[in-house]
Amino acid sequence: MSAATSQSLERESISASLKSGVLWVAGLNLFRDLLQFGLMLVLVRILEPKAYGEFGFVTSIIGFFTFVSYRCFSEHILQVRSDEVIDYQTQFTSAGIIQIILFLVVNLFALGMRPFAAYAPSAHLVHLMSFLFLLDWPNEFRFKVLEKSLDWKRLRLLQAVGSILSALAALLLALEGFGVYALLAPALLVPLPFIYDLFFVSKWRPNWSFNWDYFRVAAKYGLARAGSGSVVFGRQLIEGAALVQSIGYAQYGIYGRAMGLANICCLKMPSFVTPLLYPLLTRMKSGTEAYRKANDLIFRSIAWTVLPIAVLSSSIGGPLVKLLYGRQWEAAIPLLPLAMASAALTAILQTLSVMLLANRQQWRCLVSDVLVLCGSVLCLLFLLRRGPAAYLAGVVFTQAISLLLMLFWLVVDRVIDVRVVWTALICPAGAAILASLLCDRFAPGASRALVQSSYIAAATLIFSFIYIGILRIVLPRSLSELLVHCPGGPVFRKALWLAA
Repeated sequence: MSAATSQSLERESISASLKSGVLWVAGLNLFRDLLQFGLMLVLVRILEPKAYGEFGFVTSIIGFFTFVSYRCFSEHILQVRSDEVIDYQTQFTSAGIIQIILFLVVNLFALGMRPFAAYAPSAHLVHLMSFLFLLDWPNEFRFKVLEKSLDWKRLRLLQAVGSILSALAALLLALEGFGVYALLAPALLVPLPFIYDLFFVSKWRPNWSFNWDYFRVAAKYGLARAGSGSVVFGRQLIEGAALVQSIGYAQYGIYGRAMGLANICCLKMPSFVTPLLYPLLTRMKSGTEAYRKANDLIFRSIAWTVLPIAVLSSSIGGPLVKLLYGRQWEAAIPLLPLAMASAALTAILQTLSVMLLANRQQWRCLVSDVLVLCGSVLCLLFLLRRGPAAYLAGVVFTQAISLLLMLFWLVVDRVIDVRVVWTALICPAGAAILASLLCDRFAPGASRALVQSSYIAAATLIFSFIYIGILRIVLPRSLSELLVHCPGGPVFRKALWLAA
């Protein structure tokens, strides 16, 4: 077989995998988002803000240890090129060692919380959630094996089953009055389908072998990712501890709901795109024109989606919070614009981090994360005393600096083109702000006359027409390129009078 024929077959295989992945990831995300969204609408009307405050604090603790767990080492499976061998037995054995050690460390951490009055009420919850590390051992291993083989169907079906089990348990516990347990305990059920599939369906049997020469490469990669993860989730842990100490669990729950809504609005697109595209980007040859164009397109698609959502959600924040959460959560409304700005920057930073990782620049990701951590700690020390809003403003400023640094690295390494800064960031941000200002000309009268859901729908429709219209005028070629890869792209291009 000639080299040209081999490359052609590889491109066709990647294209087929991409199409299959898009369908299965989109289907799962739609199902899971609707399930979680419906569950959230019920739980926020049953549970008190204090329960959400405890949930947020415990989640920040577990999240910190999770990202320094085997998960960061398992990512190396995706880094291995198709012509290299993966020692899965070594991966599984090392995963067990890491996860058992973390299980013990987390329980020691929970014991250390007990002497502190502010944190003692959450210690028993951390003990409970420590079992997640034992369950995540076979769960994460199976997940990465399926992801490496691009078996999207099986992967997403197992995730769907886990989501259903978790949602049913959460609803039952909430209705029975178990409070914060309804938010935490169901997570222990999510790994069960992957564990069953690993041991009973695929009949995996470990032989407990360990090859240090192989694992040394994975360890080098994993330590870099663990360092980056410990910084990212360490910031969340420090933030949670400081906010609980400063404003208490109830007010921290209010803060968490504002950030939760912002994450729902701004982080869903990256969570859909990056798990799908990262394994494919690692298969492309870096430094090529095709590689750069692929990264440009990914960056543009995320930014063009996230920025207008953040701006629109900020402008209709009041009705949105009342509609989704109820009037008991109105205290979250003033925090929403800054929360949206922070979540939008997080989404863009996550996308840029994936590009750096695919280009094997994990240490630069760590530097960027350390920068955000240091800035956040300074904000906690000097701005939190003025309230959560002042703290969030400082975090947004720090994230903006990190964004500029990552863009500089990506442009210098020719991962993206410098023009993408204009087409993906500056222009759509300006278009979104202008669309919001123009939309406000129509919204005040409508908000008094229409119910909240109708007002939100009308404002969203007006904003979308203005935003897309501005992009159509200013960036027609970039818009056309993006629509080529969207479902129904030819129809939208025709409707917008864009050249084929």
